[in-house]
Amino acid sequence: GGPAAFATLPTAGRASFDASGTCYAAELGRPLDRDDRSRGVESLADACWVAMGGQLGALNFGLALSELVTRRTPATPRGAPLLEPPCEPEDAVGVADAALRELLLRPEGAPLPVNVASALFADDCVVLGSGFAAMPLKNAAKQRPWGDAFSGTPPTFSNYRLGADDKRRVLCDVSLGDRLEAASVHVGSDEKVFRVSVGWPIREPVNPLAQLRAAAAPLDRAVDGVADAFGQLDETVLKPTSEFVGDALLAVDTTVKEVGAALADADAAVAAAKAELDVATAKAAASLEEVAAGPKKVAADIGEAAGEAAFKVDVAAAGALGAVDEADAALQGALTTANETLQALLRDPAKALQGELKVSSSKVAPKARPKPTPPPPTSDPAADLKEAKQR
Repeated sequence: GGPAAFATLPTAGRASFDASGTCYAAELGRPLDRDDRSRGVESLADACWVAMGGQLGALNFGLALSELVTRRTPATPRGAPLLEPPCEPEDAVGVADAALRELLLRPEGAPLPVNVASALFADDCVVLGSGFAAMPLKNAAKQRPWGDAFSGTPPTFSNYRLGADDKRRVLCDVSLGDRLEAASVHVGSDEKVFRVSVGWPIREPVNPLAQLRAAAAPLDRAVDGVADAFGQLDETVLKPTSEFVGDALLAVDTTVKEVGAALADADAAVAAAKAELDVATAKAAASLEEVAAGPKKVAADIGEAAGEAAFKVDVAAAGALGAVDEADAALQGALTTANETLQALLRDPAKALQGELKVSSSKVAPKARPKPTPPPPTSDPAADLKEAKQR
């Protein structure tokens, strides 16, 4: 179903009608045979197809050339179609299989034996194909118009069946690797073949490039749609937005520059104010030092006088203590001498009475005391004032 199921011209197909005008058999899609009447319709359809802008690749130029160089031979089966097989179906299938193998699988240049031809084929047998015109059996066996289609991989003949529109017609499928074709053979009541039709494609070999192109077609359409949508988006949204954002960024940049300049001015003003404050602080400190210089001088003089007086008192006290220490040392020496004399008298009174006792006098060193130190010099108020002014 659907347009993709048909790969040929719009006239492709076959329908069979009985005497009452009722259709009793039909083939849709690619045709599996051809006769003189359908070929006439196909020729007219080819011209209409090209006139309507169809691709020339859809036309069968091989068939047209064959019809020009081949003597005209009727392609329509002789006699009238039969609704009942003229012989046993098994016999008809056997004859059809043998006829196809003898005709198609014979090596190139090998003639069809006379006994085989007389046993399987009728004298008026006609051979035709999808790519060549109808011709007598003798010419077909000699010219081999089907070419090398059956010389490669040995074909497989299968699915034999009787035609629905003509019981004289035996159809089969011919498998050629990845290609599948249909062939048909008309068998008469004498069990001889009087018509052979071959080379009707059912399934073409897979074309990777065509498959890739077909698979990429939706993607191409999607890419084109995305490109168109992006173009519209660029015109309606992105471009105005970029312009607005650019203006906003320019305004922000200008504002930042203005704020930077204001901050620089503020920093300069703060630095100037700080310098002025430092100068004022230094002047105030100098003034305070100058004001306090007088009282500091008086306090320094008083402190110096007090220090000198205390030093003199310490010197006098040190002298008095030195005299006391010397007197105490002399007293201690006299006491020591008297004590030694008394002890000598007690030891030897006779010598003491004769005046021979001699006792040396003892001397005691006075105590060593630290000398008083003069007071440290006081600070000079004038020097302090000078230093404050420098600060």
